[in-house]
Amino acid sequence: MKLKGIGIFLCFVLALGGLSPAWAQQNACASGELSTCQCVKDSENTLNKARSLVAKSRWVEAADLLEGVLMRCPAADSVFSYYSWLLTQLTDSQQSQTSLDGELVEDFDWQWQKRLGVQSGYSDNLSRAPTQSTVVLNVANNPVALDLMPDFKVHSGFSSLVNAGVSAYKRLAPTADWRLQGDLVSRLSGDGGYADYQRLHLLSTFNYQADALLAHGVTVGFDVLRYQNDQYFAVVEAQFEQRWRLNDACYLISGEDFAWQRQLDLSVMDGYYAALRGGVSCLSQGALYQLEAVTGGDWGERLRPGGSRWRNFVRASALWPLDNVVQGSVLRAVGQFSQVNDAKQYSVLLGAGKKRQIQQFLLKTSYQWPIIQNQGGLLSGQVDLSWQEESSNMALFGVDYLELWGGVNFKW
Repeated sequence: MKLKGIGIFLCFVLALGGLSPAWAQQNACASGELSTCQCVKDSENTLNKARSLVAKSRWVEAADLLEGVLMRCPAADSVFSYYSWLLTQLTDSQQSQTSLDGELVEDFDWQWQKRLGVQSGYSDNLSRAPTQSTVVLNVANNPVALDLMPDFKVHSGFSSLVNAGVSAYKRLAPTADWRLQGDLVSRLSGDGGYADYQRLHLLSTFNYQADALLAHGVTVGFDVLRYQNDQYFAVVEAQFEQRWRLNDACYLISGEDFAWQRQLDLSVMDGYYAALRGGVSCLSQGALYQLEAVTGGDWGERLRPGGSRWRNFVRASALWPLDNVVQGSVLRAVGQFSQVNDAKQYSVLLGAGKKRQIQQFLLKTSYQWPIIQNQGGLLSGQVDLSWQEESSNMALFGVDYLELWGGVNFKW
């Protein structure tokens, strides 16, 4: 399963990436001659034009305009920051979009955007159930094999997902802005249990540019998940981020993450999470690359199985424009490795009282392209492929899946 999943994932990425010369294209100035290029005098005017185009949903034209400036003037901080932000917005999915496209430099009123997305796809594990359908319990030193309940068994099949949301953006000052987001997501497969769910996602983000070298961000979020078997999960989170300008192309990232998670009717599984985050983000030849590492602890109720948990993960992501495939299209790829280690034994019945250890490999890719765009809105297509392999010293916690999704998104 591991080799098959990786093979399918890599074939998908390479098939699209191989069609684009974005990684090696020659710009107006050869890379070795950038220091001798004459920086354009009207970079601020160009930036204002790009913002006006974005406000009219003409993202591709805005990106092209900014690329032209960065080719000749890679040290233009404001242009670099806005271009990086624009690339991110072009590929934000229903689950991760945190910003609004209509940022106007002179307008301090609220800017609003609505969106509607419809997707369908196939998964070989709809409910993300354990790969092994039976669990071995150690009862009085005698192993007893039990079948898992239907909700915890692997089921493959097709499902559909509908997302409706709204975003709002307001410039509080020339160096500060506030962004709000709300999304309601529903997935339906007919399989019930943990395969079908509804999700409410709320987000508030405040950004502040302290000076040319340092920017701050504060994000507060709220999530509620309701599964078809009437299981409810709630998460409240807060993230603090600092972005330090390293050179003409890169930022250093530091941050602090906090979260409170609760499972309704089972408070013993509640937990409090705190972590430190660090990384680097670079823009090179129109592509955006980012590497992050996070380490933290998850403290729960005194009687929670496994006690405290230590979580670590490393994530690498990249975003490439693929204008030669479809004008305005983009490809994003994410790879992540994570670990979870319990501080105490999980259960005397599982794993002979061992401390639980989990390792997870995750790969995701998303390709998005415009279908119809005008001043009133944008209709875009999207294809997502994701693969996960999770192993543990306790078979109950090994979870593998491969999913392929496709659909359309409409923003106005």
